[in-house]
Amino acid sequence: MEGRSELALALAVFAAAALFGAAANSVDDVVNTVRDGLENNRTDQQVARALHHLNLKFRLDNRTAEELESIAPGPKSIAELERLLDVSSDLPLPAASPVFPSPPRSRRPQNSAT
Repeated sequence: MEGRSELALALAVFAAAALFGAAANSVDDVVNTVRDGLENNRTDQQVARALHHLNLKFRLDNRTAEELESIAPGPKSIAELERLLDVSSDLPLPAASPVFPSPPRSRRPQNSAT
């Protein structure tokens, strides 16, 4: 029974947030939206629509936007990322930037004395 009341409370909070305006989203929500879209084979239009509904509370920085644009499924989702970059430009930066896998550093060839 306790699980039901917790579920009912969660649904009520979600409904109230929907009624009183969109909840603010984090930059991690943007990253997760794009990654989830790719992992679940969402179309470019589906990812773009999901991104369009996000209301950021922190600034989407250029590096994060570029990383996401490089994996975005198409031009519509890229356009939405650009829109989020623009509309969040006056917001504060998040405390921590999202982590993206980096390619391994190439080793410099050693000069050998012959």
